[in-house]
Amino acid sequence: MFSEPMDPRTLTTATLKLLRDSTPVTGRVAVSADGLRADFVPDTLLARSTAYTLVVAAAAADLSGDALGQSATIEFTTANAEATRASVRVAPESVAVVADSNSPLGRVLLSATARDSNGNELSGRTVAWTSSNPQVARVDSTGTVSGVALGRATITAAIDGLSGTSAVAVLVPIQSVRFAVNPATLPLGQTARLVVTATDSLGRLVSGWRVAWSLAEAPHLSLVSAVAETLVVKAESVGTGYVGAYFYLQGRGPGSSMGGYPQGYVMVPQPGVTVGSIALTPRTATATPSAIVGFLATVRDAAGNELRNTPITWSSGDASASVWSDPQFFGRRAQVRPWVGQGSFLITAASGGRWDTVRVNADYVTFATASIALNDNECGLTLAGAAYCWGSLSFGAGGYGDVTGTSSWAPVAVTGGLTFSQISVGFWYACALTSAGAAYCWGDNEYGQLGTTVGACITDYYVFRPCSAVPVRVSGQLAMTQLSAGGEHACAVTTGGAAYCWGRGSSGELGNGATTNSSTPVPVTGGLTFAQISAGLRSHTCGVTTAGAAYCWGNGTNGELGDGSGTSSPTPVAVAGGLTFMQVAAGEVHSCGLTTADEAYCWGSEVLSGGGASMTPARVAPGLAFTTISAGGGYTNTCGLTAAGAVYCWGVPNTADGSRVEVPPTMVQGGLTFKSVSARGISAGAIGVTTDGVAYEWGLWDSITPYKIRGQR
Repeated sequence: MFSEPMDPRTLTTATLKLLRDSTPVTGRVAVSADGLRADFVPDTLLARSTAYTLVVAAAAADLSGDALGQSATIEFTTANAEATRASVRVAPESVAVVADSNSPLGRVLLSATARDSNGNELSGRTVAWTSSNPQVARVDSTGTVSGVALGRATITAAIDGLSGTSAVAVLVPIQSVRFAVNPATLPLGQTARLVVTATDSLGRLVSGWRVAWSLAEAPHLSLVSAVAETLVVKAESVGTGYVGAYFYLQGRGPGSSMGGYPQGYVMVPQPGVTVGSIALTPRTATATPSAIVGFLATVRDAAGNELRNTPITWSSGDASASVWSDPQFFGRRAQVRPWVGQGSFLITAASGGRWDTVRVNADYVTFATASIALNDNECGLTLAGAAYCWGSLSFGAGGYGDVTGTSSWAPVAVTGGLTFSQISVGFWYACALTSAGAAYCWGDNEYGQLGTTVGACITDYYVFRPCSAVPVRVSGQLAMTQLSAGGEHACAVTTGGAAYCWGRGSSGELGNGATTNSSTPVPVTGGLTFAQISAGLRSHTCGVTTAGAAYCWGNGTNGELGDGSGTSSPTPVAVAGGLTFMQVAAGEVHSCGLTTADEAYCWGSEVLSGGGASMTPARVAPGLAFTTISAGGGYTNTCGLTAAGAVYCWGVPNTADGSRVEVPPTMVQGGLTFKSVSARGISAGAIGVTTDGVAYEWGLWDSITPYKIRGQR
């Protein structure tokens, strides 16, 4: 160490020497960046228990050129122990990336640490990074490695003449992972082999990835061995569960997994059990081509006790409909898909010599109107008033009797033979109104949003939740002229103009002055006579009176009540501005209204140009006249329908890269003529029905380009 910075040009092996007796030791000199320290680094390890002398010659000079004037010596004796060598260590020493530098898994940051012969870390040193094969893996000056092509490369970090390496493997990205070998049943006490495989975007097998296995959800199994893609388990007890597996990159951990988390379901059946009966629900279903219909099998013994650990065989009586067992319900649920436009098919489930059969009917559908909700469940009415639902149909939202919540991206008919004139969709539930004014709802009932008390449906792994998989009449026998299903509450207007709401009420969205839930309709306070009402997608409601005055209630912290206060109210408050409305639409965090002059006004979050909020009604889409308007969720998505059948949408959606970009009123593409629109979908999604009865869906994020819902001609 020096008391002031030295000129590194004067610190060489000529001025800094290490002597053993009088013989110089070969080596090199390393000077710190600040010039205050110089190290003599021997070419070989020093001998143990040996005297050495370090000599600094008088010619060594500081940065001003002033020499020491006289030499300095330091004598020392090495210890009687194995000496450590100065080194550079790169971490991780081995690592894998994918051949895609644009993916986070296609890059990894390496670190290099230098230590002297005493094990002390040498800081402030410059690191030079190189790759042995840049065509496979590149490395930049920061130590960031990027995968280029399949193969291997050695990354070297050099510091003051020393170097360390990291072995990098560049692998093919995984597109999907599945169980290639998965025994559905395993006799008690026996062992079985499970094999999981990964494939790339072209369906080719991928190798080189690490595999992690989990038996956390399969307590009836024990681990025998786990080697790469192969797992061997033993059936220790009767039960059903799943084995989990995921592929990850060496040196990266679970966060580098790709291809998903497949689950291999294994049942260990009860030996010697006699099956007494098997029954399927629902008993029948009507679906459009390519729809997926769910059926649940219940197996019982002769005494009527349910048997869950009994194998079931499913089959279709016609090649035009496929059927497969869904292991997520331990083989109890089957998913049926008709492939033809019209037909009727029998589905059979058998277990222990017993069987049951149900019928699936298939036909195309033509719509009169359709509705969509934030969680992506959708419903529509045919020209004859029959209800169909599709999308995410958890908690009985399909309405055809499937209690397991099978999702379908083509319409399935709601059961019950009811004819409806209106339909509205909320979060995993829907409500519809008959021409006689009777309201029916089906789906999730966690907060009482079905307007009555019901039983339970099965979610994944036999967890039960209040719901009805078939339409149930809303309590009170009220005669209604219009209804609206919000996120988790619903509202309706009676023939006398009174407004009633039911379901979740924690923010005052029921309008009865309370902040509690209700499973029966409660009257909205204030003595107002309503012509139309709209239940919001989160926690507020708006309505318009027969005189054209707009009122809102519930949560108002985003300005969605429109009274200028920015506060909440459990009872109706008048929307400011003195405008005369013919329709209101409550979205997620904003509201809109259509005046008698066909002009659109909105209030709440992000309704102004530039994405600003407005506590009172602000004119939107100037220059356009609408016949109806729909306020949605997903970043204040709004759509309006013109008298000519054109639909315009606007809002501030997320783009593909996650940024927020304002979309001005833009006409839906495709030259279609619409007769209805609903803008209440997830991530600024909307659905519309054309004048010829075809339903289309689109989103603000995809240039408002509609695509046709499946199951239609």
